[in-house]
Amino acid sequence: MNKLWIFGLIILLIVAIGIVIFWYNQSEAKIGTLITNSPGKTDVYRSIYASEKIKLTLENSASIILKNGNIIRLEAGAEIEIMDSGNIILKKGKMWSEINKLENGYKVETPTITATVRGTIFSVSYNNFINEVFMEKGIVLVSLNSNPSIFKEIKDGEKLIIHDSTSQKDFETREIEEKEIERPLPIRQELIKQENKKVGEVQEVQEVQIEEKPRSEPTETQPIRETQQYNNYNKY
Repeated sequence: MNKLWIFGLIILLIVAIGIVIFWYNQSEAKIGTLITNSPGKTDVYRSIYASEKIKLTLENSASIILKNGNIIRLEAGAEIEIMDSGNIILKKGKMWSEINKLENGYKVETPTITATVRGTIFSVSYNNFINEVFMEKGIVLVSLNSNPSIFKEIKDGEKLIIHDSTSQKDFETREIEEKEIERPLPIRQELIKQENKKVGEVQEVQEVQIEEKPRSEPTETQPIRETQQYNNYNKY
């Protein structure tokens, strides 16, 4: 009986250790929170982990808040893979990144190029075999995956376009455009705007529920008409 009790205690101890190890590995693997936005629906929050793949429909956009405070904004239809290091592989679509200072830098890769930064706000898109990097604020270094040792520097308000079919030629000869393009609000402001919008909608509903219609005040013409009718009656 004592041996059976000891054996059961050992089994429970092993299970408890396994649970602790699993929980620790999960907490270490978690790299941030994904917020999925769908028109007319409540935002969906969930944890995301290293090596996870995210694919959005054409109706959904999303934001990723990483544990280190960096924020990523995925436009509708984007498809990415998150690496163990927190770097991003962009397989399709467009994404914005707002990155704090990092010791080892932050990278966004497409099948053709890699954009590396240490602290900045920039966008990368990959559609129809065309790579685009736009710098809103800061500096980003762009290199070809086929020759990662050579970089092009992109600064504020500049955009670089690389076609897959002519990537080497584009990288060597194409000039960096200084062109302002339409872009969303800075990502942090966009998230704040979303939260403020939710609060505003709640307040608006409450105000409508307690709103009372103003009472109509009697006009000055009403007693005059009654007096005229009384005088006409007395004539007869």
